[in-house]
Amino acid sequence: MHLKQWLMHFVCLSGTLTKEATGSSIDDFIILKAFKIDTHHPKAPKIIEVIWHPLILNRIKCNIDGTALGNPKPDACGGIFRNKNGESIGCFVANLGISNALHDELMGVMLAL
Repeated sequence: MHLKQWLMHFVCLSGTLTKEATGSSIDDFIILKAFKIDTHHPKAPKIIEVIWHPLILNRIKCNIDGTALGNPKPDACGGIFRNKNGESIGCFVANLGISNALHDELMGVMLAL
């Protein structure tokens, strides 16, 4: 068996495991497609269309979020400020120690203000 045939046989066999093996990297996807391997990605739970509308002149938008690994567990919050063109004009992140998700969200609002 020639090297190319062996390699294609080996890669095609591994294609059945792509559900567990494929990552989110576009490079991984390009390599798998170059060898004509069908990937088996999990289905998205729900897809929602989001349409961004420009802000009124001289306005700034701040998106914040908080996260906790449990209740109570280590947590953090962060935010990003954007102008009317959607360009980032600043951001922040804070490690809050040990708390809960409600505390994280409220701290995010206070830090943004």
